[in-house]
Order: sequence, then structure tokens, then C-alpha cells
Amino acid sequence: MNLLFTICGRAGSKGVKNKNIKDFCGYPLVYYTLSAIDLFIKKKGKEYNEINVALNTDSVELRELVDKSNIEVSYVARKAELATDKSSKVDVIKDTLKVCEQQKKVKYDYVIDLDITSPLRTTNDIIRLIQKAQEKEETEVVFSVTTARRNPYFNMVMREGNEVRKILDSNYTA
Repeated sequence: MNLLFTICGRAGSKGVKNKNIKDFCGYPLVYYTLSAIDLFIKKKGKEYNEINVALNTDSVELRELVDKSNIEVSYVARKAELATDKSSKVDVIKDTLKVCEQQKKVKYDYVIDLDITSPLRTTNDIIRLIQKAQEKEETEVVFSVTTARRNPYFNMVMREGNEVRKILDSNYTA
């Protein structure tokens, strides 16, 4: 079985400026994702024919951080049409898969996309998601989710003319 881990990080995020190159507890955020992959490979790597890691980005700073890690990572340059606020992450992942299959001459059985901004995942989280995907042959996507601490309704907004307002005023959001 062949695995491709994708890490997608666009430059110039608007919500949290440069979030993909920020530090978390003294280390670059992306290092947590790379460490989870590295630990997975050390723990389960012998069970797979091929495991590759690819970074799809248009960020020079993010690429430099990843280049300093001890993991072999293929670089896929983010296409301009996939680097906008409205670009679909699924399209970025598909592009990464296409490029990696051509470069590595490998057909991947599973693509595992790990968000840079989810530093608290564990190796067991990755193992369980692969197991979950293998349970049913027709499974195409596995998501990790958790129960919300608060009703997400409090975070919802609606547009009224040229303004946006919260649907329900609360103390939960700014």
C-alpha cells in the first residue's frame, strides 16, 4: 500500500496573518505536523510499500521551515489559481496528488491531508484514520471531528445588505 501525506499552506492568510509560519509553544507550527508524520513512519512505515510527504505552498518562509526539518518532503509549487481566498483545498490536494504521482511514478492508495493548524494530533490519530478508511472499501473521505464545547450556532453570521452581523448575540464570540 502507498501513502501520500499532503501539507497545504498558503502564504498571506487573512484571518490570522502568516498563521502557517507561526510558532506554537516555541516551535514552528508546521513542525508538529512533520513530527506526527515522522513518528507514524517510524512506528508503521514498514507496513507500507511507499510513504511520501508533499508540501503544497506559495510561501517561501514555509518552504524554508520545512527544508530545515529532518523529513524528506517533496515541494509542489502552489498554482496562482489555487492560491486565492476562494480556492478549494480539495483542488489543492488533487493537484498535489497529480504532481506527486507523476514525479514519484507511484499510484497512491491513500492521501492523508494534515492541516498545519492542527498541532495536537497524535500518531494514533493517523493510524485510526487509516484503519477507519480501510474498514469499508467504498470510503472516500475520513474526517476527524470532535464535539463542540458550545453550540456552533453562536458563531454563525448573516449578511444584511452590506453588513454582516451575528445571528444570535452571545458572550462566546468577539
